[in-house]
Amino acid sequence: MNVKVSARAYLLAAARFHHDWLCYWRDVEPMADDRFFELLGPFRAEVEKFCIQYKRTDGVRDAAREFCRKAVTEEAEDRYSVEDTLRFAKAYEAMTKQLARALKRVVEGFGGDCYNDLCDALPLAGKGIVLRALASDPRSGRPRREGFLEHQEVAEAVRELGKEWHSLIWHGENYVCDALKRAARYYWLHLVRTGGDGTEWDVEEQQVLSWGETPE
Repeated sequence: MNVKVSARAYLLAAARFHHDWLCYWRDVEPMADDRFFELLGPFRAEVEKFCIQYKRTDGVRDAAREFCRKAVTEEAEDRYSVEDTLRFAKAYEAMTKQLARALKRVVEGFGGDCYNDLCDALPLAGKGIVLRALASDPRSGRPRREGFLEHQEVAEAVRELGKEWHSLIWHGENYVCDALKRAARYYWLHLVRTGGDGTEWDVEEQQVLSWGETPE
């Protein structure tokens, strides 16, 4: 077999899938806030395990993978599906954007990329801090005192989580959104590959699939 023929087919198929996935992702409904905060706890526990306890260099990536893997194996105490991980990732992404709008007049001393990194990680601070941050937005309709009034209040709230969490959230470049989206897509593909979503593969297709692994 001419490997270039296979390479051409692979590249075209990958490009088509990428295009179709973006269309699919656009239509994924973000998880409702109540359920999002329910699953934020288990995800946060994975981050604590891989980033703080194990001190993994790619701890956030590993935490996202483990969180999504448990949707396939149904190991998690708070049962959730692969579809839930997609909706959770979409809700996490939306939450970071809301936090960026809410805190832009409160947080000081962060440049554009650094501020985005902070907002990307801030949901890991937990429900209480997230809700207080959202209340800082004048458009939230919440009493002003329910939110953060100044930069130091935000910093202190995160610092009270402990030195490790403060370092991770306040100083890290974690790419949490990206890690969640990649992990959710990987296990969605894994489910299709293994037929867990009802996809049926004939004998020849199963043999071809056995030659490789689920693509990242």
